[in-house]
Amino acid sequence: MRAVLLFLLLLAFGSPGGAQTLDTSSPPDDGIWDPERFLDEDYRHDIAARIDNEKVTKDFELFVVLFPHEPMAGSEVVAREAGANWATSGYWAVIYQVGAEGMPECAIGGELIELLRPDAELVIRNAKTMAWLVGTRQERLDEMVNEVATGLGFLKSRAELLAIQAGVEARKEREARKEARTRALVYLIVFSFLGLLALLGLIILFKRWREGAGPLEFPRSVPRKRLLGPHSGGGNVQVSFGEER
Repeated sequence: MRAVLLFLLLLAFGSPGGAQTLDTSSPPDDGIWDPERFLDEDYRHDIAARIDNEKVTKDFELFVVLFPHEPMAGSEVVAREAGANWATSGYWAVIYQVGAEGMPECAIGGELIELLRPDAELVIRNAKTMAWLVGTRQERLDEMVNEVATGLGFLKSRAELLAIQAGVEARKEREARKEARTRALVYLIVFSFLGLLALLGLIILFKRWREGAGPLEFPRSVPRKRLLGPHSGGGNVQVSFGEER
């Protein structure tokens, strides 16, 4: 019975923060999701301007998400999902915070940023330290945004250079593999030709050996006596003549 009453209460009044559900499929217009209006207009304007500047000048996509309450899936998980869906480039960051007094955190992602993830995580740790030293909650968030934008914006040029170098190395490797395949094909053709020549030579030698493998005979001749002698002369070969019949 208690469970039924609880269910009816949830239907009637909604769960805490239930009306402010982050749409991870569509980014907010100015890059800031703040349903409870934790930020006043001045801070929101400054942060939105910094977000727009990073996007225009560096193609670095930065978003700010202020959760009224901790999402059921976890703030980090939801922030990462939002960044992956909202970003159109390979270099993005989502600065998120739970509640008005929470400490800002940062999730990063994209193919390009993975080339320098250890450096990017160091930037985030330093940004959190700097934000911790600032007094008010809005100043902390503003400091976090500025530090992350500056640090990751600087790293992006290095990441792009690494991506270019990786592309050059990959192209060289493909060309080396192609050259190796071509060289192997040439070797195969040459050695196949030489093998055929060797086989043909063996066949010719074998045929000649077969043709000359019979008994050896002196050529036929008509004997004649010299000086009426019974034998022919010359060398170590002696031919006896029989009596004429």
